[in-house]
Amino acid sequence: MIASPLAERLLSRLHGVRTSGDGWLACCPAHDDRHPSLSIREVDGKLLLYCRSRHCEAEAIMRAVGFRLSDLFAEDGRPRPEARRSGRPLVIPEGDIPKLLTALDVSVRPLHAFDGAPYTDCWIVQCPHCEEPAPARISTTSVDGEIGVSCVLCQASKRRPSGFWRFTIPEIIRLARDGRFARKVGVAA
Repeated sequence: MIASPLAERLLSRLHGVRTSGDGWLACCPAHDDRHPSLSIREVDGKLLLYCRSRHCEAEAIMRAVGFRLSDLFAEDGRPRPEARRSGRPLVIPEGDIPKLLTALDVSVRPLHAFDGAPYTDCWIVQCPHCEEPAPARISTTSVDGEIGVSCVLCQASKRRPSGFWRFTIPEIIRLARDGRFARKVGVAA
């Protein structure tokens, strides 16, 4: 199935994407979706979204991938320009990530290579999506200002088949304030 530039922009930010009939299915980013439940169809230059699992609002889905609701629509059949956030994405230098987490009372420890040398771009934190203590690797910020968190337990339990979560810095701060990163990391990685 050929996707318009509008659909490609959205699909590139979703996980578990596959074709389905005259559209696509993907994991809904607005909730912890284990099986693709988000239906996406393109009709007359508009993207139609429907979460079959929890009936998430389109606005919540778009917000979860960093878009506005108006980004679902093309103008006169032409794709909209790339979605713009208010201002520039919040990006911090990679060495400051553990400082940010420590300031938020998040237990963070260095990730070491097999030779014992610490990595300078990855640290161990508690996975914010696991109820039981599970270590996750948190890596440097990406180009768009998001931080990657990789959890083996999320991957093994199929909560997130890739085990990889992406968060903006404000989302990291909100999760830390909600206590999602605050549990002690007791398992060695």
